[in-house]
Parts: sequence; C-alpha cells; structure tokens
Amino acid sequence: MNLKNMWQTMNLVDKFLFILMIMLLLQSAYNLFCPGIVAGQNDPIDITLRTSAAAIFGYFLSSSFMKKNNESVTVDNSKFIDVANNESSMRNQIGFDTVVDGQSLQKGVAANHGTASEQFHCSNLQVLVVACISIFCLVILLLAYDMVASIKADDTTVSQLRDFISGGIGFLIGCGKNK
Repeated sequence: MNLKNMWQTMNLVDKFLFILMIMLLLQSAYNLFCPGIVAGQNDPIDITLRTSAAAIFGYFLSSSFMKKNNESVTVDNSKFIDVANNESSMRNQIGFDTVVDGQSLQKGVAANHGTASEQFHCSNLQVLVVACISIFCLVILLLAYDMVASIKADDTTVSQLRDFISGGIGFLIGCGKNK
C-alpha cells in the first residue's frame, strides 16, 4: 500500500493529529540543531510542545489509531419518548427519568442509556474547527518562540495559546478513540 492510499484511508482526526505531530517533530529537530533563541528545556512552552508530541505519539501507538472503523455513531431512539404529540404524557425533568418500554424504575438504580462511547460523537466540522484552531495557535506559538527573544512563557497570550493547543490535541485524541 502506498502513502497516497494510506492517507486516503485515514480518518479526519488521524490526518490532523499526523499534521500536528509533524509540526512538533520539526520544531524539536530545529531546537536540537539551532538552539539560538530557545529559552531552555524547562521552559513552559517547550514543555507543552514536548508533552503534546508525546500524547500524539501515544495515540499512534494505541489500538485506537489502528482501528479502521469509519461507521458513524447511531443513537437508539427507542429510549426517547416523543412528548410533542402527546399533551398528557409525563415530561423528563432534571433528576428524573421516564419509564420506557414497560420497564420500571427502581429506587437507587441508575438507568443505563448506553456507554459514553456510544453517546460521544465528533462531527467532521467540529474536528475541522478544533484542528485548524490548534494548528493556527501552534504556528503562532512556534514563530514567537523561535523568533522573539523577549517572549515570556508566563504571558497570558502565550498561556492561552498553549491551552488551546493542549485542549485541541486532547479533543482530537478523544475523538480518534471513538471513531
């Protein structure tokens, strides 16, 4: 199988994680061979970059990356009651569950509405938005980190960019596990 076919079979989440990983590895190689302005290995920006690369690498090593499951998540609508067409039916309220399919509720027992992975679904638009924001923040942070000698790692803007990168990568890894 050639690289083009492999790229086409990858899901959107894996493609973006791969792009982010390449960017992080290129930055690591640059820091190794051109240490110039870089503050040091204990710099919070450098730590964020290395931690993000390690998280993505861990995902690539996991079985989640190797899954070829492109099926969309389906929702079992039999657990929901259509209350719009029946004025006299009971409506769900916070902390309460209605009885479905002749089942009865038991005191102290939680109703099972499926596992978290069955309920969790990432849309392609959501993945695209998060990935683009993460890549944008990573590019800005890398440019500032490599080119601006006076950058402060505890600056609020730098901190926010680091948070967006870490949160975006965490979200993509979570989506990848459920695809």
